[in-house]
Amino acid sequence: ITGATSFTVSNLVASVANTITMYLTNPGAGAITWPSGTVFNLTGSPTLPSSGTTVIILETYDAGTSYAGIQAWRSGN
Repeated sequence: ITGATSFTVSNLVASVANTITMYLTNPGAGAITWPSGTVFNLTGSPTLPSSGTTVIILETYDAGTSYAGIQAWRSGN
């Protein structure tokens, strides 16, 4: 990530769970806009480091109307 970034998702399969695993480098280097309808567990959107790698997992069970998100792993500051 080098600046403001918006993520969009397409070609989801209807009537099944779709899982998106994102390996983000330097994710805190710019503002991130998650797909519409994304809700992260517990404390809301993760605090992302300006350096290092973060793994974010998004899952949708309704073809992208809503997403459940979790920060699965993080290295860096």
